[in-house]
Amino acid sequence: MRDDIASANREKFFEVAEESVRGGLFLASGTALGTIILAIASILIARLLGPESYGIYSISLIVPMFLIIFVDFGISPALVKYSAQFRAEGKEYMVADIIRIGFMTKVTISILLFILSFVFADVFAKYFLNRPYIEDLIRLASVLIVLQALYSTANSVFIGSGRMDWSAVVAVLQPITKLVVALLLIIWGLGVMGALLGHIAGYLMGVAVALLFVVSLYRKYAGGNCKQRMRFRDGLLMMVGYGFPLYLSNLLLNFLNQYRMIVLAWFASNFDIGNFKAAMNFLSLLGILIMPISTALFPAFSKFELDTERETLREFFGFSLKYTLLLLVPGVLFIMVVSRELVYFVYGESFVTAPLYLSLLLVMYVFSGVGTIVLTFFNGVGRTKLTLWIRVINAALMIPLLYVLTMWYGVVGLIVAMIVAWVVASACGLVIAMKLLGKGVEWGYLPGLLAAGFIAFFLTRISLSLFNGLHVFGYLADIFLAAVVFIPSYLVLVPVLGGIDGRDIKSLYLIFGKIKYVRFFARLLLGFEELILRVLGKSSNFLKRK
Repeated sequence: MRDDIASANREKFFEVAEESVRGGLFLASGTALGTIILAIASILIARLLGPESYGIYSISLIVPMFLIIFVDFGISPALVKYSAQFRAEGKEYMVADIIRIGFMTKVTISILLFILSFVFADVFAKYFLNRPYIEDLIRLASVLIVLQALYSTANSVFIGSGRMDWSAVVAVLQPITKLVVALLLIIWGLGVMGALLGHIAGYLMGVAVALLFVVSLYRKYAGGNCKQRMRFRDGLLMMVGYGFPLYLSNLLLNFLNQYRMIVLAWFASNFDIGNFKAAMNFLSLLGILIMPISTALFPAFSKFELDTERETLREFFGFSLKYTLLLLVPGVLFIMVVSRELVYFVYGESFVTAPLYLSLLLVMYVFSGVGTIVLTFFNGVGRTKLTLWIRVINAALMIPLLYVLTMWYGVVGLIVAMIVAWVVASACGLVIAMKLLGKGVEWGYLPGLLAAGFIAFFLTRISLSLFNGLHVFGYLADIFLAAVVFIPSYLVLVPVLGGIDGRDIKSLYLIFGKIKYVRFFARLLLGFEELILRVLGKSSNFLKRK
């Protein structure tokens, strides 16, 4: 009997893992394309504007981005949960009800905040940002409060309804429109105003298409038979009751993001802010690795019962952490080793401090990536209050540290404050997760994984130093050389040093091998890793038997 249960748990483990990876890959493809286009837009805008004007453009977005955090109240995650739940229960008419209630609530709140931002733009510019000359930019940017509210609500509906393809379409249209409109207006001579108008145009296009999709979904769901629709008050209380703890935690996170920019506005120059923003743009590319994983893991963790499937859940949690780190560590170290060449090639040599900022931010990104997996686990098993407490710990450390260290050391001090806060918060989250799971997950692979990454890092840095000393290559060629050295080095070293073993090869192939569009590449890459393990006498020859 116990063997049957164990077999069923293993089957469920791989079923959930495969579904999570499939959803994550689909999200990653749409997100990657959208993020790459958005990164290209940001890069070209930064090059055309220069550090000073790019800093002003970034500052003009602070007020609307700050106010929009007060729009949601937990409605977005509730839309994801209840859309999926009601569809599974065959109550699609109730999905139509929560779509209607969610949109009405968020649009009403966002319009009120738009009016607040527009009317008091001069006050925000003078006393909030210490730059009274940007009040017109703030008034123009205020419309983003309404547009982003519509955009995020529609995206939640798509995810909850299983239409991630629609989410991907909108995610690509928005940056394409921004790229085209912003570049044309900047070249036309509108400068910062043109960049801002392009940003708004991107959201207008994305929202217009998203609303068309939402209307079609609403009509589909509203066509079901139902004698009594959900009352507005009942639906709102249900969604807020579920999502409010998550909203509070996200409120803290978004508040910290905007507080960070406000502190910079007080203690850093437009030039330094432009360099910091340029460095932050590169982190959005690494978000291609983390965001789809965390989005796919949220429903995956929800499929396990913490009390009855603790052992399987612990294994799945360890699986999620390990394979996230297998992607994250080399990604971070590679960008770190080419940070100077990457920044100068993309933005130009006028962004002189951005490489340093980028390298420091990457240290924080590793811990924030681990923290994201931990918080996704808490949310998935219904422990949303723990997510809130981790956010509180992060905020309690970051708020005073940001102010003091930025005042003393500028942007470098700000980044150090972010690192300290995330390290402590992520460590607390891991400790709590281990207690929930009953015992710790396996960490034996971590020294080998880190050693492989750092050895590849130093080999690449030495190679770049040798060729740069000969003044042979430009920045693009240096990046290519770094990839040629780093990637094979890491792939060879990670199995040699114990970062990956035969069990990992088997698990990864059982998951990726069933996904049509990545099966060939998975077999090629995993076959290379198993070849090295075979040479070392550590392989089970799993792929060869397949």
